[in-house]
Amino acid sequence: MFEVVGRIALFGVLGLLCALLGAVLNVRFLAVRWNPCLRPSIWLIDVFHLQVKMVVSALFGASAAYDARMVGARNLVNEKHFAMSGKRVFIAPHCLRDSLCPANGTQYGIQCVRCGRCKLGIIRQWCEEKGYPIFILAGSSFVKKLLQETAPQGVYLLGCPYEINKVMKHLKGFAAHGLLLSRDGCVATDVDLHAVDVALDLRWRGHARQEKP
Repeated sequence: MFEVVGRIALFGVLGLLCALLGAVLNVRFLAVRWNPCLRPSIWLIDVFHLQVKMVVSALFGASAAYDARMVGARNLVNEKHFAMSGKRVFIAPHCLRDSLCPANGTQYGIQCVRCGRCKLGIIRQWCEEKGYPIFILAGSSFVKKLLQETAPQGVYLLGCPYEINKVMKHLKGFAAHGLLLSRDGCVATDVDLHAVDVALDLRWRGHARQEKP
Protein backbone atom coordinates (compact mmCIF):
# COMPACT_ATOMS: atom_id res chain seq x y z
CA MET A 1 0.00 0.00 0.00
CA PHE A 2 2.65 2.50 1.05
CA GLU A 3 4.76 1.47 -1.92
CA VAL A 4 1.90 2.25 -4.31
CA VAL A 5 1.26 5.62 -2.66
CA GLY A 6 4.99 6.39 -2.81
CA ARG A 7 5.13 5.61 -6.51
CA ILE A 8 2.07 7.73 -7.23
CA ALA A 9 3.60 10.62 -5.27
CA LEU A 10 6.91 10.20 -7.08
CA PHE A 11 5.26 10.19 -10.50
CA GLY A 12 3.20 13.20 -9.44
CA VAL A 13 6.29 15.16 -8.44
CA LEU A 14 8.13 14.17 -11.61
CA GLY A 15 5.10 15.16 -13.69
CA LEU A 16 4.92 18.54 -11.96
CA LEU A 17 8.65 19.15 -12.48
CA CYS A 18 8.30 18.27 -16.17
CA ALA A 19 5.31 20.61 -16.49
CA LEU A 20 7.24 23.44 -14.80
CA LEU A 21 10.27 22.85 -17.01
CA GLY A 22 8.03 22.90 -20.07
CA ALA A 23 6.39 26.13 -18.90
CA VAL A 24 9.75 27.83 -18.31
CA LEU A 25 11.08 26.72 -21.71
CA ASN A 26 7.83 27.85 -23.33
CA VAL A 27 8.17 31.36 -21.91
CA ARG A 28 11.89 31.44 -22.67
CA PHE A 29 11.86 30.22 -26.27
CA LEU A 30 8.26 30.27 -27.54
CA ALA A 31 6.86 33.54 -26.20
CA VAL A 32 5.02 34.52 -29.38
CA ARG A 33 1.52 35.85 -29.99
CA TRP A 34 0.09 32.68 -31.55
CA ASN A 35 1.28 30.30 -28.81
CA PRO A 36 -1.88 28.86 -27.14
CA CYS A 37 0.17 27.40 -24.28
CA LEU A 38 1.69 30.72 -23.21
CA ARG A 39 -1.10 31.78 -20.85
CA PRO A 40 -1.26 28.43 -18.96
CA SER A 41 2.54 28.42 -18.80
CA ILE A 42 2.52 31.83 -17.12
CA TRP A 43 -0.19 30.65 -14.72
CA LEU A 44 1.82 27.58 -13.71
CA ILE A 45 5.00 29.60 -13.21
CA ASP A 46 3.07 32.12 -11.09
CA VAL A 47 1.78 29.31 -8.84
CA PHE A 48 5.37 28.25 -8.13
CA HIS A 49 6.86 31.71 -8.66
CA LEU A 50 9.33 31.75 -5.75
CA GLN A 51 10.60 28.24 -6.38
CA VAL A 52 11.05 28.80 -10.12
CA LYS A 53 12.79 32.12 -9.61
CA MET A 54 15.15 30.67 -6.98
CA VAL A 55 16.17 27.83 -9.29
CA VAL A 56 16.63 30.10 -12.32
CA SER A 57 18.64 32.62 -10.28
CA ALA A 58 20.81 29.88 -8.75
CA LEU A 59 21.53 28.25 -12.12
CA PHE A 60 21.95 31.34 -14.29
CA GLY A 61 22.28 34.25 -11.86
CA ALA A 62 19.82 36.22 -13.99
CA SER A 63 16.97 37.31 -11.75
CA ALA A 64 16.32 40.53 -13.72
CA ALA A 65 16.35 38.64 -17.01
CA TYR A 66 13.76 36.21 -15.63
CA ASP A 67 11.47 39.07 -14.62
CA ALA A 68 11.96 40.78 -17.98
CA ARG A 69 11.01 37.56 -19.81
CA MET A 70 7.88 37.23 -17.72
CA VAL A 71 6.88 40.84 -18.42
CA GLY A 72 7.33 40.25 -22.15
CA ALA A 73 5.21 37.10 -22.00
CA ARG A 74 2.49 38.85 -20.01
CA ASN A 75 2.42 41.67 -22.57
CA LEU A 76 1.82 39.12 -25.32
CA VAL A 77 -1.12 37.42 -23.61
CA ASN A 78 -2.59 40.83 -22.69
CA GLU A 79 -1.92 42.38 -26.09
CA LYS A 80 -5.32 42.17 -27.77
CA HIS A 81 -7.28 43.08 -24.64
CA PHE A 82 -4.97 45.99 -23.90
CA ALA A 83 -4.87 47.28 -27.47
CA MET A 84 -8.67 47.41 -27.57
CA SER A 85 -8.92 49.25 -24.24
CA GLY A 86 -10.23 52.79 -24.23
CA LYS A 87 -9.62 54.59 -20.94
CA ARG A 88 -5.97 54.21 -19.98
CA VAL A 89 -3.58 55.54 -17.37
CA PHE A 90 0.21 55.64 -17.32
CA ILE A 91 2.10 54.81 -14.14
CA ALA A 92 5.78 55.78 -13.93
CA PRO A 93 8.37 55.44 -11.14
CA HIS A 94 9.63 58.48 -9.27
CA CYS A 95 13.23 57.26 -9.65
CA LEU A 96 13.20 58.63 -13.21
CA ARG A 97 13.14 62.21 -12.01
CA ASP A 98 16.21 64.36 -11.69
CA SER A 99 17.88 64.80 -8.31
CA LEU A 100 17.02 68.52 -8.48
CA CYS A 101 13.38 67.90 -9.43
CA PRO A 102 11.25 70.88 -8.31
CA ALA A 103 7.94 68.99 -8.39
CA ASN A 104 5.90 68.41 -5.26
CA GLY A 105 4.37 65.14 -4.14
CA THR A 106 0.69 64.48 -3.37
CA GLN A 107 -1.43 61.44 -2.59
CA TYR A 108 -1.50 60.84 -6.36
CA GLY A 109 2.27 60.93 -6.74
CA ILE A 110 4.79 63.47 -8.00
CA GLN A 111 3.17 66.37 -9.84
CA CYS A 112 5.54 66.84 -12.79
CA VAL A 113 5.97 70.47 -13.87
CA ARG A 114 7.82 69.62 -17.10
CA CYS A 115 10.96 71.48 -16.07
CA GLY A 116 13.02 69.63 -18.71
CA ARG A 117 15.46 68.06 -16.26
CA CYS A 118 14.34 64.49 -16.98
CA LYS A 119 12.32 62.43 -19.45
CA LEU A 120 9.19 62.40 -17.35
CA GLY A 121 8.20 65.76 -18.77
CA ILE A 122 8.29 64.38 -22.31
CA ILE A 123 6.32 61.29 -21.31
CA ARG A 124 3.77 63.45 -19.52
CA GLN A 125 3.32 65.60 -22.63
CA TRP A 126 2.80 62.53 -24.84
CA CYS A 127 0.29 61.07 -22.38
CA GLU A 128 -1.66 64.31 -22.15
CA GLU A 129 -1.83 64.55 -25.95
CA LYS A 130 -3.52 61.14 -25.99
CA GLY A 131 -5.72 61.82 -22.99
CA TYR A 132 -3.92 59.37 -20.67
CA PRO A 133 -3.52 60.58 -17.07
CA ILE A 134 0.02 59.96 -15.79
CA PHE A 135 0.88 59.12 -12.20
CA ILE A 136 4.47 59.19 -10.93
CA LEU A 137 4.55 56.95 -7.88
CA ALA A 138 7.15 56.18 -5.23
CA GLY A 139 6.39 52.46 -5.14
CA SER A 140 4.24 49.66 -6.52
CA SER A 141 2.24 49.45 -3.29
CA PHE A 142 0.22 52.48 -4.39
CA VAL A 143 -0.79 51.01 -7.75
CA LYS A 144 -3.77 48.92 -6.66
CA LYS A 145 -5.41 51.75 -4.69
CA LEU A 146 -4.84 54.20 -7.54
CA LEU A 147 -6.40 51.87 -10.12
CA GLN A 148 -9.40 51.28 -7.89
CA GLU A 149 -9.97 55.04 -7.76
CA THR A 150 -9.36 55.81 -11.44
CA ALA A 151 -10.98 52.61 -12.84
CA PRO A 152 -9.17 52.51 -16.22
CA GLN A 153 -9.57 49.79 -18.84
CA GLY A 154 -5.86 49.68 -19.61
CA VAL A 155 -2.77 50.61 -17.65
CA TYR A 156 0.81 51.28 -18.71
CA LEU A 157 3.33 50.20 -16.09
CA LEU A 158 6.84 51.59 -16.36
CA GLY A 159 9.55 50.40 -14.01
CA CYS A 160 12.26 47.84 -13.28
CA PRO A 161 11.67 44.19 -14.30
CA TYR A 162 11.10 42.97 -10.74
CA GLU A 163 8.47 45.58 -9.86
CA ILE A 164 6.59 45.31 -13.16
CA ASN A 165 6.48 41.52 -13.09
CA LYS A 166 5.26 41.61 -9.48
CA VAL A 167 2.50 44.11 -10.20
CA MET A 168 1.33 42.39 -13.40
CA LYS A 169 1.26 39.06 -11.58
CA HIS A 170 -1.21 40.36 -9.00
CA LEU A 171 -3.14 42.81 -11.17
CA LYS A 172 -6.65 41.54 -11.81
CA GLY A 173 -9.42 43.18 -13.81
CA PHE A 174 -7.17 45.52 -15.80
CA ALA A 175 -5.41 45.08 -19.14
CA ALA A 176 -1.77 45.91 -18.38
CA HIS A 177 1.22 46.63 -20.60
CA GLY A 178 4.64 46.59 -18.97
CA LEU A 179 7.47 48.89 -20.01
CA LEU A 180 10.96 48.34 -18.65
CA LEU A 181 13.53 50.93 -17.69
CA SER A 182 16.67 50.86 -19.82
CA ARG A 183 18.67 51.50 -16.64
CA ASP A 184 17.10 50.60 -13.32
CA GLY A 185 18.00 51.21 -9.71
CA CYS A 186 16.76 53.47 -6.94
CA VAL A 187 17.96 56.78 -8.46
CA ALA A 188 19.19 58.14 -11.80
CA THR A 189 17.26 55.57 -13.83
CA ASP A 190 16.57 55.88 -17.55
CA VAL A 191 14.05 54.81 -20.18
CA ASP A 192 14.08 54.39 -23.94
CA LEU A 193 11.70 57.10 -25.15
CA HIS A 194 11.21 55.37 -28.49
CA ALA A 195 9.86 52.28 -26.72
CA VAL A 196 7.46 54.47 -24.75
CA ASP A 197 6.34 56.28 -27.92
CA VAL A 198 5.62 52.97 -29.68
CA ALA A 199 3.71 51.61 -26.68
CA LEU A 200 1.55 54.71 -26.42
CA ASP A 201 0.30 54.02 -29.94
CA LEU A 202 -0.84 50.44 -29.26
CA ARG A 203 -4.04 49.69 -31.14
CA TRP A 204 -5.45 46.39 -32.29
CA ARG A 205 -4.79 45.80 -35.97
CA GLY A 206 -3.38 42.31 -35.62
CA HIS A 207 -0.02 43.84 -34.67
CA ALA A 208 1.38 46.09 -32.00
CA ARG A 209 2.08 49.31 -33.86
CA GLN A 210 -0.37 51.78 -35.36
CA GLU A 211 1.65 54.12 -37.52
CA LYS A 212 1.17 57.80 -36.95
CA PRO A 213 -0.29 59.77 -39.86
